[in-house]
Amino acid sequence: KPEQQSWASPLEAHQTGLQLEKDVYQALLELHATASKHADPHLTNYLEDEFLDEQVT
Repeated sequence: KPEQQSWASPLEAHQTGLQLEKDVYQALLELHATASKHADPHLTNYLEDEFLDEQVT
């Protein structure tokens, strides 16, 4: 949920949405790195298949 609930312009709302998407992607990458570090192929594959590949394409 964004901290800000109202925006002065559509551009500002779009920028906030883009930042949220970047934050989620970064969190997914960090989780993937942790899963890789702990040799968890099931979680790494799940993250790649369900989230990370979708974010890139």
